[in-house]
Amino acid sequence: INVHPDHTFKNVHIGVLKFNDINQKEWGYYMNENFRSVLGMDRYGIASDTNASDSEKLREQSELLRQGQHLTVDKDHADAEGNRAAAVNKCKNTKDSNKMVYFTTRGMTEGSLSSNRDIAYAANTYDASTGTAQAYGQTQGYTNGILNKQLVTDTKYLDAFGNKQQKTNLKSSLSVTGSNASGIAKTEVTSVNEGLITHFPYEIGNQFTSATTHYQYYQLNLDQDDDGDGEGDMVVWYCMSGSSDANANKVYGSLPNDARNNYYIYNIGNVTYTGMGHTSLDHSGNDLETKLFINTMVAAYKAGVEPPTIKILESAEKTSGEKKYEYITYDNVANGALTGDVSFYFTITDPNLTSAQKNLTVDFSYNQGNADVAIDPAQVEVRDVTTNTPVSGSYTEGHVYYATIRGMESLIQQEDLQIKATVHCSFNYYGKVEEHTATAGLTVVKSELFNLN
Repeated sequence: INVHPDHTFKNVHIGVLKFNDINQKEWGYYMNENFRSVLGMDRYGIASDTNASDSEKLREQSELLRQGQHLTVDKDHADAEGNRAAAVNKCKNTKDSNKMVYFTTRGMTEGSLSSNRDIAYAANTYDASTGTAQAYGQTQGYTNGILNKQLVTDTKYLDAFGNKQQKTNLKSSLSVTGSNASGIAKTEVTSVNEGLITHFPYEIGNQFTSATTHYQYYQLNLDQDDDGDGEGDMVVWYCMSGSSDANANKVYGSLPNDARNNYYIYNIGNVTYTGMGHTSLDHSGNDLETKLFINTMVAAYKAGVEPPTIKILESAEKTSGEKKYEYITYDNVANGALTGDVSFYFTITDPNLTSAQKNLTVDFSYNQGNADVAIDPAQVEVRDVTTNTPVSGSYTEGHVYYATIRGMESLIQQEDLQIKATVHCSFNYYGKVEEHTATAGLTVVKSELFNLN
């Protein structure tokens, strides 16, 4: 899914929606009601009752939050799933009713707050005698960027807060004055994680300059774990971390790689989100943003579980051709190979986009009749060409490796010796342990010396 954020936000009052705004929603606002949770943009669960796939507890949570009143949360105790009991604290409802309208007609007075959504605890409210703390209701989860814009250029949207308390919730360095409070500028985009999207089919690197763009509007729920496997469902690949524009740089440069507020590309499950599209891409220089867009489309197409691939290469270049034969000089007179070492380059590609830690290992074997015989790891030396470091067991997708297998003299005498490299990939994919393998083969061919006598 590629949705530019301009279409997902409606300029309504940030505090609490007023009733006369309800009929003014644009199509993007309606879309967000259905997709915010799916896209991982519902940090506190405010919109969860619009998503049929959410649990009953989450749907109740959104009703509770949208009452717009402070909550008393049992912070010290939780049920088996980690959900915390919460009750509406009506005595905290002291806002001017002429400025803010609360959704109290839902009749919710208590409920539970899910363990895979954040809770917005108010500072200095913990009561040790009861194990409870105050939490804010009506918690929308807007990014620092959009809050700053409303504070500086659109203060009418925050009139109910007197334009005071909200400012204290933001870093002073984020108070950008003038038109650039919107953060619209060319930004320095930096990588947060590595995977298929950063390496295939183009190598993107750790940083590039984007075309003119801006921050997103909703914070990401980095703790979202809808499948309950104990691993977050989301992977952020790139963030906006700076800008050559001094004002815009205050929005992005104050906290580089702020994955919650200034994300640029991420995926959650089989959904891939990109912030590209505010303006035409800049095709000058290395054209990295265009290449990343292609990588994003390829990664989205490949979303799901697929086996990895391992490829033996002709050279240390990742884009070099596949190598199928290794020629070893053989002396018929001495009846032996001039070397017992077999060396080759290889790389691993794993298309699976997952937030869980992947375990990539490689073992080596050779054929003997109809069976494969494992090669003693003591005979194998592997070096990571990409980082110029020795390998100590685990491998990284997208890197190029150089393997040397020693002590193969006697085996080279047999015809059509084939050496095999097998990659094993295991990871947790939304509650299910996935284990996959792939094998590449290299045929060793004897290149015999001529007897000139």
